[in-house]
This record gives sequence, structure tokens and C-alpha cells, in this order.
Amino acid sequence: MLLSLAFLLFATPTALGKKLTDEENENREKFCGRYVPGYQSAAGEEDQFKSLYGRPVEEVVPWAVAIHLLDDQGRSSFRGTGTLISPRHVLTATHLLEPEPDCKRGKIVGVKFSAKDFAVVMNVTCAVRAACEKLGRQDQFVIHTVANIYSFPGFLGAKCPSMIAYGDISIFELENDIPFGPTVYPACVPRTSDPVGLEDKLNIFGFGSDPADKEWQRSGIMKTFPSMKKECTSGDLNTTGVFCSESAKKELACSGDSGSGIVRKRPGKPTVEVVGILSGGRNCIDLLKEHEIQQRYGRLMTTAQDYLVEVSYFLTFICNASGVCPVENEA
Repeated sequence: MLLSLAFLLFATPTALGKKLTDEENENREKFCGRYVPGYQSAAGEEDQFKSLYGRPVEEVVPWAVAIHLLDDQGRSSFRGTGTLISPRHVLTATHLLEPEPDCKRGKIVGVKFSAKDFAVVMNVTCAVRAACEKLGRQDQFVIHTVANIYSFPGFLGAKCPSMIAYGDISIFELENDIPFGPTVYPACVPRTSDPVGLEDKLNIFGFGSDPADKEWQRSGIMKTFPSMKKECTSGDLNTTGVFCSESAKKELACSGDSGSGIVRKRPGKPTVEVVGILSGGRNCIDLLKEHEIQQRYGRLMTTAQDYLVEVSYFLTFICNASGVCPVENEA
């Protein structure tokens, strides 16, 4: 059943929201995206991890958020991935709400899930408790409820031709602030509207499945793989505020990675910023089957693309919705 569109969902936030103050935003910019001792092995060049065909990341990714759905009894189930960008704001994909578009009128007419249906979990290496218990990990699962959701009003989604990724960006505003520490802190947001460069070294982080590895297929283990921006090969994709990425080793984001952040290191700084939000791409199971046939007959393996929302294109929306804004004269 579709819910009627909540006022805050596609509207400019009002006093009901909890935007960052100027002081909070300046502090966020000063301390965001810092690496901590012991974390480099999860993001360094020599020790890469994969999603499709990969093994899990064993360290906590400080800005990565597991997004859950809550049922009427308060039980949660894994839904997707997000990126912490402030003490109380998570960047993710609008399609996790399952909106219903009116393609002819160019607008969303309803959503299946709203803020009350969502919660997030931080400081974990698994999206669900059962996965960590199976691995003998002692992750603590603390549920943080969502107060408001702000979504870019231009999103329509895959049901409308060429609109699969355009505007697929939402901000989850939490009921309470997340306390920061060595293993929990936000990723930075780009300071300018400059697009991602073709030479930028990128990494996707997400809790998605890996159909190539039966042991991890449905467990929701945090995984990452290196990627790079490429010219989009889909001719009917609206690339306004969207870019495509590929992995040299054929990795691909999979189910559960939706909303994941793709990050890069800021030039000349030991900080990381989120530059893309995973919106869609090739079905991993279909790609795996195609690869198996290609390997059987000694053919080149297909390289598939992920579709990502370009965060820098939506800086005004992010600033208006959350108070996470570029800071002038930041050193």
C-alpha cells in the first residue's frame, strides 16, 4: 500500500527539521573524513576488498550506515546502505523508499515507506546481527530512528524511461545525534560543484550481497572495491547529475549496496569525501551467470557499470535540507 506523500518528504525543510547550525557545520568540515590508525588496511591501495567476487572488510568503516526497515513490532530488516555526513544526517538513495512515479506528469505520487519505517545502525561490520554472530564478531547493534526524510524533488526512478538514477538522493535526518569516536565519524561532502574526475581513485563501500561467494551471499557483510569513473555506455540514461563507474577487476555493486557512498581522498589531505551515491546498475546474478559462460568458453568477461548520483551536483539541495554546506575559506 502506498502512503500519501508526507509534507517533509519532497519539501524544503522547515523549523520542524534539525539543520546544522553554522557552528556545527564549521566543526563538521574541520573534522570530517579523517582516517584513524588501523583503518588504512580497509581503504589502502595494497589491501583491496571486493563486492562481487570478494571477501568482507573486517574493520568498521566509520561513515558507513546500515539502513533498516522497522515492522509494527519494532523488528528490523536490512534495506540498504548510507553515508553519515553529519551527527544526524545520512546520505542515501531515494529509491529505498519505493516511490511511485507518475511519468507523464513528472512527479512522485506516493511512497511505500516513510521516515517512521526506517532506522539506521552505525559502527558495525555486518548489516544484521545474525551475520556477525555467525562470524564470531562482537559488533553492538544500536538502532537509531529516523525523524525526517528529505528527497530531491526531481527523482522518478527506473519505472520512467531514462530516469533510473537522476535525482536519486535523499537525506535521512535522525531523531538523535550520533556520538563520534575513532570508529564513527562522517565523510566529508565536496566543497565545490566540480564533477568527479576520470583519474580519481574511487572506492564503493556497501553491505550488499555477493552471489559469487555462497558463504556471504545473504549475510550483509561490509565490502568495498576500487572503481573509476567511465563514460556511460547506456544510451538512454539521463546523465544530468549522474556518472557511471567501472572496476578493472569486474567487481560490481549488488543487492543491499543501494544508497552506498562512493568515496575518494581529498587531494593533499588525509580525509575522505563522498562523491557519489549508488543508484543502480546491472543485476549481479545475471552478470555472474554471463561471466561463468564466458569463462567456460575462454571469452573476455563483460565489464558492467554502476550508476551513481553525483553528490557535487546536489550541494544546494544538501545544504538546504541538512545545513551541511560548503565552508568558505576552509584551510
